[in-house]
Amino acid sequence: MDIPPLIWNYLHTLGISELYAPQVKALREWMPGKNLILAIPTAAGKTLVAELIMVITILNQGNERRGKALYLTPLKALATEKYHSFKDHWVSFGLTITFSTGDFDHIDQALFSHDIIVMTNEKADSVLRTHPDLMQRITCIVVDEIHLLNDETRGVTLELVLTKIRKLTPTVQIIGLSATINNAGELASWLDAILIQDEWRPVKLKEGVFYDHKIAFADGSEKIFTYPIADPMELLLKDTVKGGGQVLAFLSTRRNAMVAAKKFTHVIEPLLSEEIRHHSLQVANDFENLETENSPQAHQLAGLLQFGVAFHHAGLTYAQRTFVENHFRQRNILAIAATPTLAAGINTPARRVIIKGLERFSMAKGNQEIPVIEYKQMAGRAGRPGFDPYGEAVIIARNPTHSDELMEKYVRGTPEDITSKLNNEAELKSHLLGTIASGFVRSWEEVIAFFNLSFFSFQNKMNLKQPTRKKAKITKDESIVSSGEDYSKYVRNYGDVGSYSIQKVVSREKKLEERLHDALSYLISEKMVQEGEGGALEVTLLGQKISQLYIKPESAVEFRATLRVISQRRAMHDIKLTTISFLHATSRFPDSYLPYVAETDKDGLCKFFQDHANEFVFPRKLRPTSSDLEYYFPELKLCAILFRWIRETPEERLASDLNVGSGDIRRFVETAEWLVHAAEVLCPSFHFTKWETGLKRLAIRLKYGCSEELVSLVSIYNIGRVRGRILFKAGYKTPDDVSRANDADLIKLPTFGPEIVTRIKQSLATGIMKIHIPRSESKLQTSNELDSNPRGKKPKKRGGTERALF
Repeated sequence: MDIPPLIWNYLHTLGISELYAPQVKALREWMPGKNLILAIPTAAGKTLVAELIMVITILNQGNERRGKALYLTPLKALATEKYHSFKDHWVSFGLTITFSTGDFDHIDQALFSHDIIVMTNEKADSVLRTHPDLMQRITCIVVDEIHLLNDETRGVTLELVLTKIRKLTPTVQIIGLSATINNAGELASWLDAILIQDEWRPVKLKEGVFYDHKIAFADGSEKIFTYPIADPMELLLKDTVKGGGQVLAFLSTRRNAMVAAKKFTHVIEPLLSEEIRHHSLQVANDFENLETENSPQAHQLAGLLQFGVAFHHAGLTYAQRTFVENHFRQRNILAIAATPTLAAGINTPARRVIIKGLERFSMAKGNQEIPVIEYKQMAGRAGRPGFDPYGEAVIIARNPTHSDELMEKYVRGTPEDITSKLNNEAELKSHLLGTIASGFVRSWEEVIAFFNLSFFSFQNKMNLKQPTRKKAKITKDESIVSSGEDYSKYVRNYGDVGSYSIQKVVSREKKLEERLHDALSYLISEKMVQEGEGGALEVTLLGQKISQLYIKPESAVEFRATLRVISQRRAMHDIKLTTISFLHATSRFPDSYLPYVAETDKDGLCKFFQDHANEFVFPRKLRPTSSDLEYYFPELKLCAILFRWIRETPEERLASDLNVGSGDIRRFVETAEWLVHAAEVLCPSFHFTKWETGLKRLAIRLKYGCSEELVSLVSIYNIGRVRGRILFKAGYKTPDDVSRANDADLIKLPTFGPEIVTRIKQSLATGIMKIHIPRSESKLQTSNELDSNPRGKKPKKRGGTERALF
């Protein structure tokens, strides 16, 4: 194919005079309008090929209609990285680039006026549910990390996004980017794509196993070390840094990563020159100033950065993780100790990758060895083009037998086949509802026909059959007063990120068509879908709301059940309805992101429950004891975190008291805000309209982490909870108060300056606020809710009394 001269000029400005062999092969064999699967190793240039194809597709659509490209990623962080990269590369060509990752129930149609749109897979699924017509404007779709079709939960979303897009726009061009996988040919056949598969790397990779001061490599060679250092990771680190390289160490848990990083400083400190030490101090200082509030973990990380060392895990905020990644790429950080999340598509190559611990723990399965493909993802980070003459990936073994096992299974092993995870009962209800709500299917026969287009159907060499539809029976009005699903059906799945998700234990024996039948019957019985004469399927208003909110149907059923419990308990004067009540209600949603609970948390959580026992929405009486609360500790801990967050507890103290990272707090808060918003939208469907306003205000408080009295102040641009509290203490309690205030008086306040005050006054003059503040029409009762501390420490009281909003 011909690459336009303009693009060659761009490549030359980047110093690229020639392309890598796999890139040349891909561009030669690819044809406009033809799908492509590019399965080549990390750092072999997959993204550049995708960029060139996107731009060529956009520019070569002719004068009648300019093409549009959609770039899909599995992670928000990766979407942000790609957006900035594409913007740097292509804006000078007159292309417009945008990205979108959140707000599932709000689709800004202006997104599709841009040439390149970067989205997460989930955001694309949300667009397909609400505005499938917008996707018809897309002419080229790039799917980054397409091998994540293999993921147990998120793989289903990606598979159905691709299935829907191919059905909606058969002519759309799909470019799949993947690490080397065993059955890439099968994936290419499903997508009717050209397959480019190559093992070539720009930097030679050697994989091996370390034991007893020696690395045994897969090719039979060995490397023996004479350093008198007992710890294998420290020994390998010293060898790498002395040779001018960087180290990326992967460990199985956050704690292990943080402990390893601290040990690394003792190795690296003696190797630092005065110039590098001075520069590292500046990097550490910049990190401290990155966030307005820092957790104890962040302070610990800042201390490590003084020695050119960092740790990296999901407990850090996005800004903190990005800071570490960028400074590692700039070679300001010599070593990172990370959990495997860093291997998921983020561009952080190092000369030597060290892997210690290839197990993952879950409550459902206990300790399980990770798949070979995940090891290969980590190993693939070894060797940075332009900086490293080679890359080494080294696994630490415990003993000679373990060394042999690691060599055979991982180093010499072949990545597992990518298999469809569509036959997953826990995911099917939500995706079937979304497929019906968006109009992709309108009958049971069309359901079967649609899922016959899936990778699952293709891979299993089968056409789904059409079992006879048995109409769901709805007796009386049981769908309205349903008590929800019994939580004993669920197990807790603890993950590295310090949290667990609620997952169903499901049998794999049912056929997909039987699971689809069961899922449809569930949706009909819960009045989310209705089946008319002749078997016509139509989404109800309730079902449409659930699909657009992008929550699981089970979450709506759980909320409806909780409202039923509240009504019954209020009739018996057995519940005091407060903010905690609704924080607890949404924490019980299957969509909720729940924290890990350590044994040391439990006494404090029992005290928290005892102090607010009549505010929780449990369907039965519970005692404040570990035996009664054992199953419920995670949701209690989440409530405690969220309650203290909206009481303006400083993030550092919140993280310390409740043993969570800043990144965890942000995810808990973002998820809770989404689910509280969902509860607000669902209230009218369940005939509880009087709580809409209270829930809307609670969502605002979660977003800004503020007490009720600051809600109007944080609606002003450039005002968050810290400046809002400063204003309130100074006597400025409403936007009108701030508008009338003398500029000179405002400038004197802490964190305010001339520039900030000018911005605030300008935004107030326009009358445009960040958020619309709803007025509560219900009478507010006073509650003595305090900033409860589950660790038992007496906190300072902030912001007066908390008012019950419901």
